[in-house]
Amino acid sequence: MLPAINENSHPDANLGESSLVSELPPGLAAYYQNHWLRMRGDGLSAIELSVLNVLVKSTTGLSVSAIANILDLDEYDVEKVLYNWIEFLNKQEIGGETWYNLYHDSFREWLGKHSILE
Repeated sequence: MLPAINENSHPDANLGESSLVSELPPGLAAYYQNHWLRMRGDGLSAIELSVLNVLVKSTTGLSVSAIANILDLDEYDVEKVLYNWIEFLNKQEIGGETWYNLYHDSFREWLGKHSILE
């Protein structure tokens, strides 16, 4: 399912980004819910919640230093959070820096739509 959505070959892919989130197949919604439960574990620290908010709001990747600057946090603290969530992130090297974003736009939108970050 994810590769089909990613390649826009899913039958509902032409509905647009916001429709895609509201029209997620039940299996995909459950998949995202499971990922969310694994990401938050026993609860999110203030730093984790802040980093996740930045990742959800960003439609492009961000470097550790960019996230740290946005949140006025130490880069080491941001790196620890990203390291713990690496299975839920895309990681890309750009200009000698590592950039991160959530692994799929529909997951990012699902997190934002479900007010999970409040």
